[in-house]
Amino acid sequence: MERAKTLCAWLLALCAWPVEAETTARWNLRVVHAWPAHPSWVYGVAWWPEGRRLVSVGADDSVRLWQWTPDRGPSLIGQWNPGLGSMFAVAVLDAERFVTAGREDRVLLWRLPAGEWTVLGRHASDVEALAGIPPAGLIFSGGRDRVVMVWSVRGETPGERWEGHTGPVVGLAVSPDRRWLASAGEDGTVLVWSVPDGRRPVTAYTGHGRPVRAVAFVTDGVVASGDTSGALHLWRRDDGRLLWKEAAHQGWVTQVAACTVEPSGPVGVASAGTDRWVRLWQWDGERLTLVDERREHAQAVLALAFSDRCELASGGMDGWIRVWTMERTTDTDRRP
Repeated sequence: MERAKTLCAWLLALCAWPVEAETTARWNLRVVHAWPAHPSWVYGVAWWPEGRRLVSVGADDSVRLWQWTPDRGPSLIGQWNPGLGSMFAVAVLDAERFVTAGREDRVLLWRLPAGEWTVLGRHASDVEALAGIPPAGLIFSGGRDRVVMVWSVRGETPGERWEGHTGPVVGLAVSPDRRWLASAGEDGTVLVWSVPDGRRPVTAYTGHGRPVRAVAFVTDGVVASGDTSGALHLWRRDDGRLLWKEAAHQGWVTQVAACTVEPSGPVGVASAGTDRWVRLWQWDGERLTLVDERREHAQAVLALAFSDRCELASGGMDGWIRVWTMERTTDTDRRP
């Protein structure tokens, strides 16, 4: 009887023990606007820094320029057809210039508002990836010829060839500090290059074992990459050490992008796949956590891009573009 009384008293004391509320900030994805942007596949989207203009390219050989506001949605303010076939990639350079690339092995430099273009350079085959460092006037292109090319829009030097892949280069990303370039290849590797000297990769990540289709810098020191098995890997830029591996999609991971919402908070990582899902993850420096997922596109999602305000644009095989916002929520756990 005494033991029973003691146990009851202990349980009552435990129930009355003060607890501390631990609040974890999370984000949800919400579509704010969706529209039929192209009559065929949307291969690439890119934001201007102010987050109110968006450019898209697709399989219909068209470049389309959109003015976007949260309250009014998109307005088509420019459309051009260079007549060179499907365009696979686009990158914004500055307020009046952007770059496209695609089927006809050319990298095109465009000027607004007239939409005039010139050939910045050429590969030996189709060009599938673009990235840029606007302050330096540099554009990087990756092609099915297995080469990363470096172009100066200032016309200072001819294009440099950075060689290291043994298969087509299909993804490119520049680090936030603009010191590093990552290239993803169908040879199953991701190479990291030092932008100031380049020419030879400083890190080679070979952990996928499958063709790699997508790459992004999560931070200056952490790279995210996705492959054709649906796996998403996060690894260290300096030595290629795997930090996290996730079965992110059923089918290919087609795109990955990252955005820091709050300087001291976790990084938002978005991934897209042939399974039509757009997924939002949080990286806190140790763990990758799925916080939201949406399946709004009718077909595979082929394009992803964050604005500087962390608005996310996605484009798909359905010809639609969707703009998403990341809305902050909180999860509260009560711990003794």
